[in-house]
Amino acid sequence: MDAAVSKRKTSYWIHLCITILFMFGFRFLSAPEPITPYGMQILGIFIGLVWGWSFCDLAWPSVLAMVALGISDYGITSAVFEASFGQANLILIILSFLMFAPVTESGLSKWLGMKLLTVKAVKGKPLFMIGIIYFGTLILSVFVNGLVVGIFMMQLFIGIFKQLGYQKGDRFIPMFLVGMFICTGLGSILIPFRSMPLMVFGVIMKAGIPVNNNGYFIFAILVCVLLILSWLLLIKLLKCNISPLKDADFTAFEEELKTPLTKYQSMLLKIIVAFIGGIIFVGVLGKAGENPFLNTLNSIGVYGVMALAVVIMLLINVEGKQMLNLKTAAASVNWDFVFLYAMAMLMSSLITDQTTGISSYVIKFITPIMAGLGTFWFLMLLGIVTLVLTNIGNNIVVIFTMTSVVVMMVTQGLPINGMLAATIVLWTGLVTGYLTPAASVTAAMIFGSDMTTTKGALLQGVIVMCYWLVSMAIFIIPLGMFFLQ
Repeated sequence: MDAAVSKRKTSYWIHLCITILFMFGFRFLSAPEPITPYGMQILGIFIGLVWGWSFCDLAWPSVLAMVALGISDYGITSAVFEASFGQANLILIILSFLMFAPVTESGLSKWLGMKLLTVKAVKGKPLFMIGIIYFGTLILSVFVNGLVVGIFMMQLFIGIFKQLGYQKGDRFIPMFLVGMFICTGLGSILIPFRSMPLMVFGVIMKAGIPVNNNGYFIFAILVCVLLILSWLLLIKLLKCNISPLKDADFTAFEEELKTPLTKYQSMLLKIIVAFIGGIIFVGVLGKAGENPFLNTLNSIGVYGVMALAVVIMLLINVEGKQMLNLKTAAASVNWDFVFLYAMAMLMSSLITDQTTGISSYVIKFITPIMAGLGTFWFLMLLGIVTLVLTNIGNNIVVIFTMTSVVVMMVTQGLPINGMLAATIVLWTGLVTGYLTPAASVTAAMIFGSDMTTTKGALLQGVIVMCYWLVSMAIFIIPLGMFFLQ
């Protein structure tokens, strides 16, 4: 046996043993106050998961963690499976994989990619083209569920990059994907009347902290533009390989585009456009209340639109071919990612659960430190703590935990700009979770992509964290101090 192969196999088994040791042995260590014995069980499983994902595989550590959680104080294994696979977002992800599979199988994704790459305005200007993609993703995500936008865009461009000759592990791939997913996150918080800003600002308003919606909107637009432009600059500074986008000979693409779409492809494109329009329609008009029509739209939501689109594709036959063949489409589902996501989202919510004491343990140390800082450094430290926590726990839970810390400090009389502090928490929590697969849905998608490596995804997470800290210091906090008075 080759020495290098033997060494890799030995290393793999060592990492496997470490993973098991954390999952099943860490719980027997003494728990420092205020972490509870249950918290030590959860922490051990979480560390084991991250270790297994990082050095071994994606699927089996996820399933093994379900077993480990099943013999913890959480509950029996069947309850773990129910909580893991009963998540609405997981169903949405699987339906998205199934629905968008024909787009790739039929060659429609290739056609869409060729259309984009042969537009005269972007030809030979890769950074300009990427910028257009990012701004388009941002605008689309204001109206459409960012997760759906992200899955579609990821599948579309991964196919394009493969066609252009990019290989698994190329540095440009995770850089591009993270930039795109940052834009889907920004789209969900650009307008102060979207769900997450409304919830966060609702919390601080109840505590008597004033909210400046007009100032927030101006701040958000400026910061979004600067974040996208600075990310494009970072792609250039890190010398990512964008040559295939610049130097590719698109003559063959232009010739292929002269061939009209088949009836099947044309119908598929219409369904996709109608699907996007349907999501925008229910998202903008749907509202719970007394109006029966608007209330029905609200009840349907993005999940209902997705389900209806799948049903229509199953019913329609074009050119003797079913629009969606579940047998062939199932092969396009990234099952490694499905298992990873199922466990990552469950664990990230458990690790920040109050019954574990882990969040209290962290806050116990940071609150006294924050209280003695000036405005700028307080906001920087608040962002750093949120950044770290959102990369190891459920970002929604982290956002509300840190917002509660802000409210507590303001109500105790500390001279803090409550709205700006809450905004830093909101933006950091929703945009920066990429260090581990458990950090966010989009991080899990990048770790699970067949064009990225675990090492490359981890490095990308570190890059995002450094990028965010620099961005906070240079323009996010200064602009916030000016507009969010």
